[in-house]
Amino acid sequence: MFGAYFTFGSVLNVVGVVIPILIRQYHLSLFAGGLLAFAFFISFGVFSIPAGLIADRIGSKPVVVGGVILMGIGCGCIPLVTGYVAITICAFVVGSGVAFLAILSSVCLTGARIIIAT
Repeated sequence: MFGAYFTFGSVLNVVGVVIPILIRQYHLSLFAGGLLAFAFFISFGVFSIPAGLIADRIGSKPVVVGGVILMGIGCGCIPLVTGYVAITICAFVVGSGVAFLAILSSVCLTGARIIIAT
């Protein structure tokens, strides 16, 4: 579990380092480069609540494993694709995997339960 927690922390921190490289490589404007980070973080925000809802139904650990797999797919696709749109989609996939992982890994590590009244 610590490895998964360390991995999503690394992915979160590498976004800021990779964007200037992609801006130079693909001759992007600063706006287009910012959209790469935006795609990552908007997917993180969009998938945070569904991650918790899914975890309530099937348990935290399978959702964390699914998040690692989703993040791995997104990270693995980035070097294979060419073009700005494809990399932006991969960043969105990575962000969604990180959301599943980040939200639930702290619950798995501490054993805490979060109860939301309906």
